[in-house]
Amino acid sequence: MSCPTTLVGVPTKDTSGRNQAYWSYDAFGKLRAESDPDLGVSFYTYNVFGDLTSSTNAKGVTTNLSYDSIGRILIKSIPEGNIAYTYDSLSGSENALGKLVRVEDGNQSKTFSYDKLGRVKKETRTILATSAGNPLPTETQGPYITETRYDLLGRVTRIDYPEHPISHGRMRACYEYGSAGYISGISVQVNTNGILPGYCNKDIVENISYNEFGQTASLVLGNGIATSYSYDVKGRMVRLNSSGDVNGNTKVLQDAVYSFNPNNNITNISNTTTDFNTQYDYGYDGLGRLTSANGSYLGIAEGNLSRRFQQSFDYAKNGNLTAKRIHDPGNGNITDEWSYQYTNHQVTNIDSSRTGADTLTLQYDANGNLTRQRDNVKDLTKRIQVDSQDRITQIQDGNNAILGSYWYDESGFRIRRSALEEKNNVFTNVEILYPSKFYGLEFIESENVITSVNNV
Repeated sequence: MSCPTTLVGVPTKDTSGRNQAYWSYDAFGKLRAESDPDLGVSFYTYNVFGDLTSSTNAKGVTTNLSYDSIGRILIKSIPEGNIAYTYDSLSGSENALGKLVRVEDGNQSKTFSYDKLGRVKKETRTILATSAGNPLPTETQGPYITETRYDLLGRVTRIDYPEHPISHGRMRACYEYGSAGYISGISVQVNTNGILPGYCNKDIVENISYNEFGQTASLVLGNGIATSYSYDVKGRMVRLNSSGDVNGNTKVLQDAVYSFNPNNNITNISNTTTDFNTQYDYGYDGLGRLTSANGSYLGIAEGNLSRRFQQSFDYAKNGNLTAKRIHDPGNGNITDEWSYQYTNHQVTNIDSSRTGADTLTLQYDANGNLTRQRDNVKDLTKRIQVDSQDRITQIQDGNNAILGSYWYDESGFRIRRSALEEKNNVFTNVEILYPSKFYGLEFIESENVITSVNNV
């Protein structure tokens, strides 16, 4: 690729010798410009204190940043709107001096409160109804409050998740620790009126034990399934076994044994269970790239149903996958071969010996984001829209019908997803909201039903 003459210095090449990356720095060691074969050319400016004030990517999109007198970001300006940061003082925020107390953008707002040691003890998020012209029901906007408690060693001991907006049900997760400081159990308490006692009464994970190197040795899930882990002298997990009662029968759910080559690549996984057995074998080249994969399945509970597969792979000098072959496991003959064509490191065409040239075609923007994928065999097209921060905001089909829309907060955490899904044999719009990292709400528009999903 060609690079602007302003980018000087010794370039870095990949092993093909064709793709080069350049970086340009000022006299203070600040990155001023960079050129990447996949991401294009980007430019950066700084203030007199060395703080980044603007960045312009290969699409010409500029992000501007402004700071307060002590170097904290006040405004991050992107094409979608401003992101505003507030510090030190906010009504209802405790121990806030020197801390971030509020973040606001076009999709949501967050406020923070801290304990006396400066740890976040309360986060309140409101998801804005008017984001991207796709309004939310009033009851799903929040505020959503997540509260966290710690012990004297700074370890999380309790998380209270947001209330359900209709039932006001709330979940609390409790974390216990052993004498060595490792977590020994996780339990939960759920209450339907939003008022939680000071304890948790349902085990999610218990009896977690560790070996002398701090690796998990065993644990028991809340449903009684026990899992044990074994390691070799290099610290690699070599066996994973889970067993327990399933509908009144004691079963081995997994008993996976792992083998490695001297480069620590997995060469074999053998899994023996009550209902089925699987065997996988992997081969690698000298650079650790997968060159072969073979597998077999024996369904004991399915009348000894037997399945096998065999695949092989080729690569270019720069690591790009150039061919994938599907073999007949019985005789090794090739039944289908996929070949890959690239622009720099981006796959643009995938051909199949069985279905023909251009089975799949892919297009990218100047920043390297995938923007269009075409399956010519199935006659399906997928268009992908991204925002100025390279985050997927919408997926459309070939007729420009919207399949999914996505919204994010200032950190890139997805706070909302809207997509057509089949519910009760009818396609309807389903909203998934993420008020906190481990808590989600599902709103089925046609049924006006809101359900919650919690992940401890």
